[in-house]
Amino acid sequence: MRIREEPLIAGLNDFFNREIFGAHRRGRLETLLVRLDDRHLREHEGHVAALVTEIADLGRRRARVLDPIEQLDDPSEAFVQNINERAAQIAADLEAAQAKLRGVRSAAPPRPYPELLDLLPAGAIDPGRVPGPVLRRLLDVLRLRMRYDRKIGRMDCEVTITSEIVGTQHDAAAAAIGAAETGSRAGLRRTPYGVRRRPAPGPTPPNARLTIPSRFPIP
Repeated sequence: MRIREEPLIAGLNDFFNREIFGAHRRGRLETLLVRLDDRHLREHEGHVAALVTEIADLGRRRARVLDPIEQLDDPSEAFVQNINERAAQIAADLEAAQAKLRGVRSAAPPRPYPELLDLLPAGAIDPGRVPGPVLRRLLDVLRLRMRYDRKIGRMDCEVTITSEIVGTQHDAAAAAIGAAETGSRAGLRRTPYGVRRRPAPGPTPPNARLTIPSRFPIP
């Protein structure tokens, strides 16, 4: 599938400069997280409700399967065996659904860590001016994922910052910002504010994650 390069670069340029490295990124992120928290909560509640409905349906099915045995005075052995096999299968499905419901109820939606965004440098980046190796390194360590919907002409993308490699992500971002703003060789860690030192990690757990999504049109 061929995607037009110009709108793709323009969309990524806007995404990085507004949401990831822009001066007002933290405020924009807080607004985004409010919407995402509501969506994740609704998805979680919907999953719980679907499992509750499934469990109730299985309970009714088991009762219907066992009803014929109570209504017959002298059911045959084959008939009873068939009923027991069906009831056992429904009971197994019911137990599995109940276990799944317990797991879903105990697993709250994952908490994002907006503090991780503060550990990346701020500045302007132009993907069209960043040397290829520096840009590829940045996109790789930020774990950029893109999905294009050709029917509606829309690109969905996201980057993920993690506490395990946030230092590496900072260095790759600083190199890209420096290369874009100064036109220097790959790897220069400089911005209009001077050389950016890697910030000390904040009080985040070892498995902290922050995924920032975006979408833009590609006609």
